[in-house]
Amino acid sequence: MKSQGTYKGKVHIFGDNVPGDGGILPLMRDFGNIIPEELAKMCMVPIDPNFPQNANTGDFIVAGKNFPFGWFHEQDIIAMKALGLSGVIADSISELFLRLLFDYGLLGLPIEGVSKKLNNGELVEYNLNTGQLYNVTKNKELASFKLPQVLKDILQKGGTIPYIKEKLM
Repeated sequence: MKSQGTYKGKVHIFGDNVPGDGGILPLMRDFGNIIPEELAKMCMVPIDPNFPQNANTGDFIVAGKNFPFGWFHEQDIIAMKALGLSGVIADSISELFLRLLFDYGLLGLPIEGVSKKLNNGELVEYNLNTGQLYNVTKNKELASFKLPQVLKDILQKGGTIPYIKEKLM
């Protein structure tokens, strides 16, 4: 759950090399006519069929290295947003995928080794202002990852398009 520059949610841990195609969403020919709410019901289902039912608003996907591995689609991020996730915390995140997360108003934190410091279901909190990632369950600071001001502004506006619209007004 996001409030006043703080993102707080439970973590759902996935391993290294989570594929975009056939991992975040099932392999499909055409995502074009599927509405976001339907995509949300398919989010991470190829890896964890119960993920959409177990994920709550504000939760995080936590992954190891190379998230996502291989091909991915913008619909992967639309599914995450429609499900209400805060974003992705991973040992490494594809640069393009990371940019798309912010474009859609989702947090992306590439922090080397983070996946080994968390257990499934633990509660974490990220403070946008201080850059501190904190394990609430274990009452322990995990890492510091400060974002550039422009990315903070984009997140606070809900994504790149709302941010640009405000700048143009």
